[in-house]
Amino acid sequence: NVDGDHYGTRIVVGSHHPIAMATNFSWRSSFQHKKLMLQYNHIAPLLSITRDRDEGQVKIDPSGIPKLEYRLSGNDAKSVISGITTGLKILVAAGASRIGTCLAGMEEFEVDAEAPLNDPRFELYLEKIKKTGVTELASIGSIHQMSTCRMGDDPSKSVVKPTGETWEVKNLYVADSSVLPTATGVDPM
Repeated sequence: NVDGDHYGTRIVVGSHHPIAMATNFSWRSSFQHKKLMLQYNHIAPLLSITRDRDEGQVKIDPSGIPKLEYRLSGNDAKSVISGITTGLKILVAAGASRIGTCLAGMEEFEVDAEAPLNDPRFELYLEKIKKTGVTELASIGSIHQMSTCRMGDDPSKSVVKPTGETWEVKNLYVADSSVLPTATGVDPM
């Protein structure tokens, strides 16, 4: 809630399963990927969970197939980067000797053990992350999708009635996070 509107990023400890780790490393080469996986038991993953401010759309294509349209907006990308840089500061303050990100083209950073948070190289690394931003090659994902089933009074503009009952099927109710008006910014579990 940096700007007072309750959007932004939370830092959480991520799932540490091998497959989750393997799919979230930025791809550099098969050798680099193997090297990272061999260091698996020494990696502390932090996630930058962003509550999107901006939205995507679900549209029906001419053949009747739903198509998702979503691009990370400038506001939301800024939140992701803020979360990444904050997470890196947390890792360095906790004693990490080497840090990295999910951002394409960002090399790992070797932390100066003598002055980790005051190292000018670390500040330059954080600035490079901010300048690079989130590109299409970044290894980011989306979980706990919410607000995908619009509730409303008009069947032409909503999927469910204010009661949660669908317009198209009598006695079929939707009662999950898809009917929330906006993402909550926290896990819905």
